[in-house]
Amino acid sequence: MTTATPFDLKKNKAQQPMVSPAQEESETHSAPVAGLVVGVLVSICGEGLCSVSFNGNPGGTAVRAKVLAAITEDDIGKTVALLFENGEIKQPVVMGLLRSSAQGNCNLAKTVSGLVGPALQIQSDDDEINLIANRKLVLKCGSASITLDIDGNVEIRGNHILSRAAGQNRIKGSAISLN
Repeated sequence: MTTATPFDLKKNKAQQPMVSPAQEESETHSAPVAGLVVGVLVSICGEGLCSVSFNGNPGGTAVRAKVLAAITEDDIGKTVALLFENGEIKQPVVMGLLRSSAQGNCNLAKTVSGLVGPALQIQSDDDEINLIANRKLVLKCGSASITLDIDGNVEIRGNHILSRAAGQNRIKGSAISLN
């Protein structure tokens, strides 16, 4: 039985064939891809498929990917989050679009406070988000709206309003007017 000395190891390493960076890179990608990879949406192919580009993709060109998230032609060129089916680099799945750093990824309070002025304050913790307006807060979607004002008035408007309760559904007030 022979033992190798550090000198022998250096000598053997020097005698090993040189590996090009391209060969080394292809060997490292033979292992399953774990975790999230960031890429760019190149095109939409239809039928739940698109083309994406990402660092380390085989061949260095856009690769066909399955799509989990809703994407449109307007999203071409945007950054996407990718995972890989069975860890295979040749089977990417678009999980969704990444928000740009200009919009911020930190938390909702910082994101929204950057978009509004001092008239709206946002407080949040793990369980709730509080929107605090100086005089009036209006939530709108299409022709539906909820308005809260400084005097304590609440106005709910919509084409159809549905109130559901698993338990008792009560209406309280000093006076109740129907129609």
